[in-house]
Amino acid sequence: WPSLSQGKNANSLGADIWVYDIDKNEDQKIDILLPTDRLQSRDKFVSPDDYTGEYALSPDGKQLLIGARGELFTAPTKRKGLIRQVTRSNNAREKGATFTSKGDQVLVWSDLSGEEALYLYPAKGNGVPKKLADGKGGWNFAADISPDGKLLSGSIGEVNGDQFLRVWKLEEMLAGNIQPLSEFRF
Repeated sequence: WPSLSQGKNANSLGADIWVYDIDKNEDQKIDILLPTDRLQSRDKFVSPDDYTGEYALSPDGKQLLIGARGELFTAPTKRKGLIRQVTRSNNAREKGATFTSKGDQVLVWSDLSGEEALYLYPAKGNGVPKKLADGKGGWNFAADISPDGKLLSGSIGEVNGDQFLRVWKLEEMLAGNIQPLSEFRF
């Protein structure tokens, strides 16, 4: 029920409390924080130690790529410097991550678009990921990049259950051509 006091009207709208200042002709939503004993609903820090499942070393050996709880991070191997979050997608899970040959990008499978797809993320965590190819259903295995950075290989699951190892030119994939140079059924 509305309540009027000192030229202000307090009322509820849905689950929110609003105060209308009559003199200023302004509405203001009141933020309310209700403490709870429900431990699972509280903010908490979860150590990634028990959830680390992905790791890769950069080509120069100076960076470590770590996957924990569906997110990717880079950390210096000398324990000096910044730990950077590569992915920032709490609605997606990344897997099968590896550095490109220059170490400036990370190749990874992600369900960012709703279905698994192969993406290229900036290793420093800045910028927008580039979608390279859609997964075809089934299990998509980690992709890898040749030492010279020109070729990409990966196994993409197919709807009928067959698996194919494919090889692409990375430059052509970046341009949108996802036709493989070769493929092997297994």
